[in-house]
Amino acid sequence: MAGNLDDLIFSLADPTPEELRALRITIAVLGTISVVLGLIVVLTYACFPEKRKSNTSILIFFHSIVGTALTASIMIPGYFGEYLEPETGLCYFQAGCFLFFGMCLMFAWFFITLNLFLRVHLDKEEVPLWIPLSVSLLAATLVTIIPFATGNVKYDGVWCFIDSVNLGMVFGCFYGELIALTAIGTPLWIVIIWKMTSSLMATWETQRKTPINENRHLLHVDNPPPTVGQKEKLLLLVRQTTFVTGFLIIFYIMVANRLIIFSTGPTFVGWLIHAIGLSSPLSALASPIPE
Repeated sequence: MAGNLDDLIFSLADPTPEELRALRITIAVLGTISVVLGLIVVLTYACFPEKRKSNTSILIFFHSIVGTALTASIMIPGYFGEYLEPETGLCYFQAGCFLFFGMCLMFAWFFITLNLFLRVHLDKEEVPLWIPLSVSLLAATLVTIIPFATGNVKYDGVWCFIDSVNLGMVFGCFYGELIALTAIGTPLWIVIIWKMTSSLMATWETQRKTPINENRHLLHVDNPPPTVGQKEKLLLLVRQTTFVTGFLIIFYIMVANRLIIFSTGPTFVGWLIHAIGLSSPLSALASPIPE
């Protein structure tokens, strides 16, 4: 049984030259676009301190930094894939960056989602900034050290990652956390979408029913139209919700493809979708330019 599992997992360890070239080109092109867009977002936050007013905005700034760094590490197989096998220093560097920045990104995304849930649904204060930053960096450090310390970092035919034969290590140090955070974040996201949709519909309905009259301020209106500040706040929440949605889609792509690999074996199409999800410009385009 173990032998069959090994054959199944490593069936893409020797892809055809055409398949490998297609994967590398896809990663290189999409990764480059994503990094450029990500740098624009990062520089916007860095150059305009007034745009980092809330904990959520600062977390999105942090998320944009680690997301851009993660995509840059994914670009390494696209441009320098031939230098990853056998396990070289560049291979270990790429895997280490992937694990560290990937874990930071996942936890930052979760706390951004949690903050939006607290603000939109419960009307509560955001989580203190030190908590998500500490948890993200600590978790990232641990999941990066453990595979290296136990010798479980390998080149898998496309890029370097945790050795796929060790399922416990793969799920314990990356995909388990991704699945758990996605499972918890999804219902929070559903509630956020529901509340945001209700707020937008209520705002539109109020504006539609408000009399357009020079003496409107003298008329009795049960639901006064939103102020400029309220509209800006609502727009910001919509953009932040779009950010959460974009990365939730990417997480589902990653989880679905990894589960398919372990259940039916890796395929070229599956790895291509996986590569597109990891290097997608969607990650940068989903990052809102804040207040």
